[in-house]
Amino acid sequence: MSYDGQAYHQSAVYHLAKDFNPYFDRLTINNTQYFTYINHYPKISEIVSGCIYAFTDKIQSAKCFNFIFMISNILLGIYMIKNLLGFNKLYSYLFSLLIALNPVVITQVCTFYVDGLMYSAIIALIYSISLLIKFNNPLITISILLLSILLCNIKFTSLVYCIVLLFFATLFFLIYKKKKQFHFMIKNGLMTLLFGILAFGYNPYITNFKEGNHPFYPIYGNKKIDIITNMLPYEFIGKNRFEKFMISFLGETDNFANNPNKSIPDQKYVKLKIPLSISKNELLHITNPDLRISGFGPFFSGIFSISIICIAIIVCKNRNDIRQQILLIITFSIVLTIIINPEFWWARFSPQIWLLPIIIVMMLYRNHKMAKIKYISWASIFLISANVFLFLTSNIYYNLKSSLRIWKNIEILQSSKEAVFIQQNVFEMDFLKLKENNIKYKTTNSPLSDKYRNNLFDGMTIYQGNRFINTLLDSLN
Repeated sequence: MSYDGQAYHQSAVYHLAKDFNPYFDRLTINNTQYFTYINHYPKISEIVSGCIYAFTDKIQSAKCFNFIFMISNILLGIYMIKNLLGFNKLYSYLFSLLIALNPVVITQVCTFYVDGLMYSAIIALIYSISLLIKFNNPLITISILLLSILLCNIKFTSLVYCIVLLFFATLFFLIYKKKKQFHFMIKNGLMTLLFGILAFGYNPYITNFKEGNHPFYPIYGNKKIDIITNMLPYEFIGKNRFEKFMISFLGETDNFANNPNKSIPDQKYVKLKIPLSISKNELLHITNPDLRISGFGPFFSGIFSISIICIAIIVCKNRNDIRQQILLIITFSIVLTIIINPEFWWARFSPQIWLLPIIIVMMLYRNHKMAKIKYISWASIFLISANVFLFLTSNIYYNLKSSLRIWKNIEILQSSKEAVFIQQNVFEMDFLKLKENNIKYKTTNSPLSDKYRNNLFDGMTIYQGNRFINTLLDSLN
């Protein structure tokens, strides 16, 4: 269950599948309460999901795009790490899995959120550009172009990240005098501009500009909508990007924001912790797809700290190794994509932070002939694996449990011959679950009676007049 995923992302998928053409049409408040975000945000993920939904007529099936990208990333990663970086089969599988199974990806793979997808696309682009160093294959060049176009249209920030990565790739090929690759990257940049922004990105970039807005409206410009201030934990207010990151980085994994309706003493505060420690409270929150505090998990602050200490060793060793240089350039480009985002403290806004300690561990492993470095790399791999294991097992359990509860709700409502009255509070597309399962319903804007009233699907209030059915629903919800 996710807020943004069930709100404007799912609504966008529905309208794109049914009646909305973003090149020519504009949604209004009569279509959806989220019309501003759907009209003006990049939406290639929703377009692809809308195509899947139009084919299957099952809204939940549209989430499969996340799974497809995650699996393809694992396979592509294995090939790149083994054939370009020279790792053996075991470590190629291990590092590819650890890179792909970013906590942001794990928590969002069963939702309509797009941050995990953005991360997967970033990784796929890095893999493809890296393979171009050694292999002159047309499939690689095609994949680089398609991934560039995709990244331009997932989020506004993903466009910026794409530009940074393409710039560093072009610079790398220029410095190392790889003329064919350099010329391709120049052409790729021009085609990305043409197709990624002027064609596929006509909405929102060009339409926003034509309507007198900033191309990144509603995030930037004179008429921007502030979506951050009320999402900040209280002690983040007035801090710069690096201070906010340090507080989030050293805090317990959690998800809460400043409440402007509460006085200062009543605010919830970030609880700082000792790196590599873990609390019960953190385990309760790692299924949340929108973690604000320490969003990469309980062990990440310790893992990252160890990595920072080790980077000095890495820079001094094997500086003439081309594979080491490739990893260092990737690291530097990723760091730049991170710090240009003023809200990089929020894990889902800069999911590529997850890459840094893993790349550093990979560079450590390349110096494994030194005993101390070998032990540090093994310890780091163990901690990263443990962190992934916590997220993976918790989210599999949570999603199975939630799905089972929803299906039991649906079975109970299907057994009733009476129509249910529904009041759509936040997630206006939840009626699709009723429609797809042939459950009779009627919508109402009037307050529902407390008698026989239930909250269904974590966002929709229903009134069901059968006392027995109501008791069964109460037992589940």
